[in-house]
Amino acid sequence: MCTLPVGMAAAGAAIGAIGNISAGRAAAANASRNAALYEQQAALRMEQAQYEIGKQDRLYRRQAGNVQAQISASGIDPRSFSDVLADDAAENKLAKDAIAWSAQNDASQLRFQAQSQRIAGRDAVRASYFGAASSIVGGFTNYYGMQARGVRASSGFAVSSVE
Repeated sequence: MCTLPVGMAAAGAAIGAIGNISAGRAAAANASRNAALYEQQAALRMEQAQYEIGKQDRLYRRQAGNVQAQISASGIDPRSFSDVLADDAAENKLAKDAIAWSAQNDASQLRFQAQSQRIAGRDAVRASYFGAASSIVGGFTNYYGMQARGVRASSGFAVSSVE
């Protein structure tokens, strides 16, 4: 029986299989970390939007206050400026809606990237199992190939019995 070549074929197959599975798990862990970062960025983008909406509101109130003060100082009936004030309010709402829409769009894209990372991680693990199986099958193939060629053990080295 040729124990050294058999042992080497088995060890090579085992090392290859373990390496494939380890690489798959590492890729999955990395993908999971990336997904968490994308989710965090999405949440931060929504918080940033709330800040920007508040900032837009403060700017509008300040400008509306200035307009009201100018109207009062002019001595003209404030009701004649109602269309202007309504238009300013509509513009403010439009600006806030645009900020919110942009943030929701950005956050949605970030969440999609997070989901893509999770899928890539799962796929890496699955692929690693196929790679491990391939390594094991390759080890058996090497073993049976040696058997077919008549490789035998002699002095710790594999030597062919063909003369």
